[in-house]
Amino acid sequence: MTASPSSSDRRSSNVREPFSTARDCAWNLIQLLHGADDLGQFASDAAPHIRKLLERPDLLVLGVDRATNHGDVASAYLYYDYDFHIVIGSHPKAGATIPVHDHGTWEILAVYRGELEHTLYRQVGDIDTPGYADLEVVENRLLGPMDVVAALPPAAEIHGFTTTRPDTHVVVVVGGHFKPIRRYFQPDTKTYVERHEKSWRGAIR
Repeated sequence: MTASPSSSDRRSSNVREPFSTARDCAWNLIQLLHGADDLGQFASDAAPHIRKLLERPDLLVLGVDRATNHGDVASAYLYYDYDFHIVIGSHPKAGATIPVHDHGTWEILAVYRGELEHTLYRQVGDIDTPGYADLEVVENRLLGPMDVVAALPPAAEIHGFTTTRPDTHVVVVVGGHFKPIRRYFQPDTKTYVERHEKSWRGAIR
């Protein structure tokens, strides 16, 4: 079993072409986004470019460390500008659950290594009552290496996942900025709480 990299392990790599760089991927996705008629088409067209990035064997030792949002796991920026970023996150344990949450923007998630169970939701019915949210499952499936899924507003930007294998690593592409105060949902009770995204650090295993 390969351990997740520590901060000191992240360093530049000697890997060269024909592998895509994070900058190549970001440039291609930004061009697609500017020319897209809708986010759904953009996400579909973006997937091959993200998979090209996932072909690199060295993503775990690239990037600039970042403070993760949803637990004490390794996380790094592979690409960052004010309106667009690509992140890699490492989950060392099987059974680690990222709580069901919204974003306030779009997000595309891809599995680099390992496996996770991912559920995408949409909110239905009453959307005005504070603390109440009736969620409908849009999709629930196991994702493995090279699988890509998008959480897109306004209809289906709510999701959560649980790792099903140790040493699961995901690449996340985000447009814009997450809301600092997110909604965290309990689908079984049709409720949610509002919490700062950083409040989950140290709480997720």
